[in-house]
Amino acid sequence: MTNPGNICMDLSYLIDIRAVCGDQLARFSLAIVFTSETLIWLFLDTRPRKLFSYLRPWWFLLNTAVIFAVLSLIYSISNHLYLSVFLVFLVAISLVAIHIAKFKILGIPLFFWDYTVLKEPLLYIPSLIQKKSTILIFLSLVALFAGMFYLVLRLPAHPCPLGFRIICFGFSFVLVGLYYRFARVPYHKLFPANSFRDSVVFKTGLFSFVVLTARYSKSTPPPEGYSSETVIKIIENHPSRVNPDEKPAMQDLPNIIFYSVESLMDLESLGVEMANSPMPFFSSLTEKTGRSFFVSPTFGGQTVQPEFELLTGLSQYHLSIPNPFLHVIDNYQKFPALSTGFKEAGYYCLGVQAVSAHEFQRRRYYPIIDFDRFVALESDYPREEWELVHHLLSDDYLVKKIKDHLPTEDKPLFGLFLNNATHASYFKWERKEEYRILNKTYTEKSRDILERYAAAINHADQALAKLVRHFESQTRKTVIVIFGDHLPGLVSVFDDLKPFQSDKNYLKFRTPMRIWSNIDLPRSDKVISANLLLAYLVDLLNLDLPAFPAHFQLIRELYQKIDVLSGNIQDKEGNRFSRRNPPESLRKLIDEYNIIQYDLLEGKQYSLKGTRYSG
Repeated sequence: MTNPGNICMDLSYLIDIRAVCGDQLARFSLAIVFTSETLIWLFLDTRPRKLFSYLRPWWFLLNTAVIFAVLSLIYSISNHLYLSVFLVFLVAISLVAIHIAKFKILGIPLFFWDYTVLKEPLLYIPSLIQKKSTILIFLSLVALFAGMFYLVLRLPAHPCPLGFRIICFGFSFVLVGLYYRFARVPYHKLFPANSFRDSVVFKTGLFSFVVLTARYSKSTPPPEGYSSETVIKIIENHPSRVNPDEKPAMQDLPNIIFYSVESLMDLESLGVEMANSPMPFFSSLTEKTGRSFFVSPTFGGQTVQPEFELLTGLSQYHLSIPNPFLHVIDNYQKFPALSTGFKEAGYYCLGVQAVSAHEFQRRRYYPIIDFDRFVALESDYPREEWELVHHLLSDDYLVKKIKDHLPTEDKPLFGLFLNNATHASYFKWERKEEYRILNKTYTEKSRDILERYAAAINHADQALAKLVRHFESQTRKTVIVIFGDHLPGLVSVFDDLKPFQSDKNYLKFRTPMRIWSNIDLPRSDKVISANLLLAYLVDLLNLDLPAFPAHFQLIRELYQKIDVLSGNIQDKEGNRFSRRNPPESLRKLIDEYNIIQYDLLEGKQYSLKGTRYSG
């Protein structure tokens, strides 16, 4: 017969275990949240009175509940307390580091949908594991983590009954679910004005904020007034001014080429004095066509965003996901991009890039936006053939392959070409005396970085000149627009570059732009955003093509009033306005633009009814 005393002892022991386990889960959750938020405060704010601002009971409880839910989930699977804590702490600190870096560079926090960025590196593993140094680093990291796992596994497991572990997870999951359901923050408040101090994430805590933004991970809220009637009325109110039966003669159509230099920064316009210009050919174009600037929607990376804006005329501003073409892939067989207008007018649409076809899923969306050919050099040519400079494909190699894929001269070309040799890793470039920095106030660290960067863009300039010489020998009219996709993420030198200081953060999104042409064009110092660039070029060349998508007429009308429609608005007089609060004279037109964009990318596609894109 069982001794009642033993039953009581067993029950008491079980209760003690549960109490200890629950207490430890709570303690570790609090410790992870406290450590994470303190690090965020230390790197992004440092105001003493704000150190404990995230301890507001409601938000702090929910922020801790998020970590408690994840921790208890791992614990319910592994039944090893310290292993669970180690894994969750590792993930939490990694998210904190990414959040801090992103806010320092871009001025925006870590969102839920950033997982699409974090998974991008997985696509490059096959190409990365080709160098002995990469393999050595990879094996060292594996060994390091294996050793850490071994040490953690040697610690006490603190097993707990499965039922109790599931209850802990269920309770915290329900709590987080209720928070997700009721603790709403308006969409427009999720994007701070490049200030962590005013950011919603500082009030809610990072982990709560990441969960909160999950509701916006796939689509943005419908704009006010969105309906079938509204969309059709907008399209009808902005009809094409071109007669579809009046097609221009093929021999009169000029080549239209966009050449993007990865991470291009105009050092001279930023006050950097150098012994010689690192881009003499690029700079020489200023005298004939002007010193212009291309406004990119991004900074330091995410080339796909200016690429999207240029090719579609739409804006990244309202889109939640980092790769806007994800709204096109799987939703369209053919998408009404602006390249469609060139394709149907008889142009050969060609894209050539010195990258892998996997990057941003370009292999999938270029056919959808009506390109005849897309060439990704890393994917389409064997490694034995590559011409490398500091482990990246050289610009000379890119120019050679562009020439190989050009159409015959009897067919006009619409091309988008992107280099990659000037993308980061500047420390590998050799400093040269001819590009010596003359500014006496700059630190030696800034001098070192900028002089190496100058050597990189000089490489790009030499290849660009070779491409232009090729088109100089042709008879067809040609216009080449050269610009940077975004500025390099050289934030360590920005303290020395005065134009980036004070209230001029918008300059981080301006890259130099020049135009070469074998026809006479008026000299103009323009500032133009990526989504309005084609409207500017069509206007400059008086190039009316009948097959442009319906929304292009709306874009053209916007361009008649403004030059920049990005994170801010800039009108023809150079006045800047907040994108959230445009002047009354522009509000109606911008609202219509927002509605059409939503309809095309996330809505019901009312604007395409009866066209070849519907269904």
